[in-house]
This record gives sequence, C-alpha cells and structure tokens, in this order.
Amino acid sequence: MIFAAINGHLDDTPTERIKEFERKFLQEIRDKHSGIAMAIKEKKKIEEDTADNLNRVLTEFKKEFNS
Repeated sequence: MIFAAINGHLDDTPTERIKEFERKFLQEIRDKHSGIAMAIKEKKKIEEDTADNLNRVLTEFKKEFNS
C-alpha cells in the first residue's frame, strides 16, 4: 500500500476506506495479477516494468472501487 500511497493512488480515497481498499486490492492482486507479486518477491524490489504494471492495475482497480 505504500506504493499506492506515494504514487497518488490513495489521494482521493477517504481515510476511513483505506483498510477496505487495501484488503480488496491485495485480493485483486492474488486473484488476477499474481505475476506482479511474484516479480516483487523474486527481485526484492519494484523494477520499472513492474511499477508500470502495478500503476496500471491500481488505476483500473480504483475505477471499480470508487464506483
């Protein structure tokens, strides 16, 4: 969630909904985008291509979460 916060993805999310956002987003990653989590785990850092994918997934997830 630190990545989401420092990249502005949580700026318009009410504070009281951050935990819900985190829980649902992590489930989204586990269910549909496990390659992102695996890349971070294997490399122990977020490389540029992984960051691009993570930003894309966060943007798409936010649309669903805020609707």
